[in-house]
Amino acid sequence: MLAAIGEGSAVVSFATAMGSMNHLILAEIATHLGIPVSTLPIRVFESAPFALADLVDGRGEIAVVSAVSAVPALGDGILAPVMVTSPQRLDGALASTPTCVELGVPCVRGTWRGLVGPPGLDRSVVDAWADRLAGAIGTEAWRRFLEGNLWTGTFLGPDEADRFLEAERRQLSNLMEQVGLVTTVGDG
Repeated sequence: MLAAIGEGSAVVSFATAMGSMNHLILAEIATHLGIPVSTLPIRVFESAPFALADLVDGRGEIAVVSAVSAVPALGDGILAPVMVTSPQRLDGALASTPTCVELGVPCVRGTWRGLVGPPGLDRSVVDAWADRLAGAIGTEAWRRFLEGNLWTGTFLGPDEADRFLEAERRQLSNLMEQVGLVTTVGDG
C-alpha cells in the first residue's frame, strides 16, 4: 500500500470532505513518501460507509476512514486493515494492525475532543473543570466508551492542552497548505 501511494498509482477513497482529517492524514503519509497528495487519484465521499463501499465495488484501492467505521467490514472479512494512525495499536478487530510509526511512517494523527471557554475565563473555573474531567476519565464507563469507539484515551490538563493546540494548529495549517486549501499559514 505504501509503495502504491509513493508511486502515485493507488486510488484512495476517503470521507468526509477535502480538508477533512482523513485527507490530511493522506497528505501526511504522501508527503513522507515524497509525493504531493494533489497528484494522487482520490475519491471523496460524504461518509465512511460510502468510501468503504467504493473499495468493495473495486473502484478504490485504499480507504482512509476512522477505525470504528471500518470494523463492520473487517468483521465480515470483506476488507483487511493495513495500518492505523494511533499512537499505539488498537484493541479488538484492529489489535494486530500495525501503526504508521511501526511501518516507518511518522504519522500519529486522529481527532480529539475538548472543552473550550471564552478568553479571560477565571483560572479557578478552568481548574475546576479540569478536576471534574480528570475524575470522569478514570471511570469504568469511560473506559468502555473508549473501547467501544476504538479511541485512545489521552487527558491533557489546561496548560498541556494549550501547548498541544498550538502544535496542532501549526501542523494542521501546514497540511492544509499542502493540500491546497490555504495559501499562507498565518499565526492565528
